[in-house]
Amino acid sequence: ISAGAGTYTINQSNGIGTPAGNSDQNQMYLEYQGKEFLSSPNCGTFNFTKISPPVYSGTFSATLYNKANPSETVQITAGMIDVNTQTLNN
Repeated sequence: ISAGAGTYTINQSNGIGTPAGNSDQNQMYLEYQGKEFLSSPNCGTFNFTKISPPVYSGTFSATLYNKANPSETVQITAGMIDVNTQTLNN
């Protein structure tokens, strides 16, 4: 996101919700129906249409795999992002 509005590739998740040693890594982690789903390299995109700190808005799509059973996947086709970073921890 540091480069501004545009399309960003979703990469491998380390399964702990934060990038391991690389704060610019785009990844996804989802808990759904009691299962953990992770992103894999090039599994989707974030498309940020508005970056006006502290507000970040856009859309995303991705295919995530089940951590315990990688052959099981979840496909997200019309995800939306509208985040205010000043209120994330509130």
